[in-house]
Amino acid sequence: MSWSGHLLVATPRLQDPRFVGTVVLLCHHSDDGALGVVLNRPSDLALADALPQWDAVVAAPRVVFFGGPVKPEVAVSLADAEHSQDPIAGLNAGLTILDDLAGPPNRLRIYSGYAGWGPGQLEEEVSEMSWWVLEAADVDVFTGDPDGLRARVLMRQRDESGFFAHFTDEPTWN
Repeated sequence: MSWSGHLLVATPRLQDPRFVGTVVLLCHHSDDGALGVVLNRPSDLALADALPQWDAVVAAPRVVFFGGPVKPEVAVSLADAEHSQDPIAGLNAGLTILDDLAGPPNRLRIYSGYAGWGPGQLEEEVSEMSWWVLEAADVDVFTGDPDGLRARVLMRQRDESGFFAHFTDEPTWN
């Protein structure tokens, strides 16, 4: 079963500092591995400074996001475009190469790098309870409040993961 188009939400068990508290959109998942971008890690770099030609259509906040630890020198985009040929199932978003768009995107987000897993690696991390695999909603990708995304995604859940919506990294506060 492919998890493409789903969200990975880091559980409290995940202690890798690159992913603690993250929400990752899985753009591709197959037997060959998985690729996604972290949706809730905005940087301080204004998109107008990095890619001024796309500033007019970038979704707020208008910054470059940290997409993940793999190839941070590579810009990855998520675009809400009517002419996108590669939509992500269940979302109004497509992972596209900006130059391949037939027209300007309605909304855009740019990520520095991405998250990647080799064959079987993600499935093992999920079985170890490092990630929850959850349904994505249209509002998740281009949220104007990326810092609150994890809590909002978890509050939608009707299973035990919903109890962690306001879980903090400080165990004595929980």
